Amino acid sequence: MSWSNFMLLGHCKRLAKPYGEAADAFVNEPNVVLAEVECDTDGKDLCGKFSISGYPTMIFFGRNDKESKEKYSGGREVADLVNFMNEKAGTFRLPDGSLDPAAGRNEELDKLAQRFVKETEERDNILEETEKKNEELENEFVWYAKVMRMMIKKGDDYLETEPKRLEKMINSGNLSKKKIDQFKGKLLVIQAFSEKAEPQSESESESESD
Repeated sequence: MSWSNFMLLGHCKRLAKPYGEAADAFVNEPNVVLAEVECDTDGKDLCGKFSISGYPTMIFFGRNDKESKEKYSGGREVADLVNFMNEKAGTFRLPDGSLDPAAGRNEELDKLAQRFVKETEERDNILEETEKKNEELENEFVWYAKVMRMMIKKGDDYLETEPKRLEKMINSGNLSKKKIDQFKGKLLVIQAFSEKAEPQSESESESESD
């Protein structure tokens, strides 16, 4: 069985509310779990196994590594807990559970997206390069190639029409939270195609002209 990134809380009434809100923020993250254990009752054996003697005690377990553990000693606000889990699990959640603007984006793929918009005659090659890079990144950024294919099929107007379509569906009230996350992730990637590429430095321009 594949373990998730896991935070275990030894019971504490005062921390229950912010901890619960932090757990809600990750409800759409299948690899992140924040759990609470009652050390005085059903969780007595588990708390004993990990030497929990004072409350609250929070312990982080990395994914696929249930033997390693790290006691959490950071802040007790929702934002503190969410930021900690984002750092450990590689997620991009905000305290309200929505996606951070950095979600689903990759700097190298952003540059390929900008090249794709600018170098129209090289689009097939850039798409192939994007797919290879995504494989290297374990297929975590599939929207880049999908947007490129749709632009080849429907034209550059897709960058204007698709966000409008997605926003309409997101605001319809008919989608699950998981589907809203998917659509918002796609919107964030589409932004990479609309952003202007950073200007090259003089040294970079000279090296290309040599």
